[in-house]
Amino acid sequence: MNIFRETDKLNGCPALPLAVEAWGELLRDGLTGDAVILQWDQSVVWVEQDGVPVAVILWAYQEYRREIWIGLSYTRPEVRGNGLFRTLYQRIVAIAKEKKAIRIAGGVNVGNAIMREAAERCGRKADYIVYSQAVEQSCG
Repeated sequence: MNIFRETDKLNGCPALPLAVEAWGELLRDGLTGDAVILQWDQSVVWVEQDGVPVAVILWAYQEYRREIWIGLSYTRPEVRGNGLFRTLYQRIVAIAKEKKAIRIAGGVNVGNAIMREAAERCGRKADYIVYSQAVEQSCG
């Protein structure tokens, strides 16, 4: 049975280990930079099966932009394709409406086809492309 939960603080949240696992997978697969972004004050929605978190969305409301920023979305591979992400995302949409936000946004690595497809199935579209360049650091 799926149990849907939410909290306004990541710190101490039962879904924190899943978020760490997700960032580890992204780093391992080269689907993020070399930074892991877990902020204690991020809000969280997640799904538990048998008391274990299996899907999570970390988000923050940016009042000055009237925007919800999704910092991380992750569903364990063994439970993908069962609508868990869609259900969590629908909760984010409901929260956005409650807060009178004008937009939901979040970045997805261009190589992360699974997340890009999931986001597009929920109605999100790519608004921007971020170009970056590694700068070699030297002390010389």
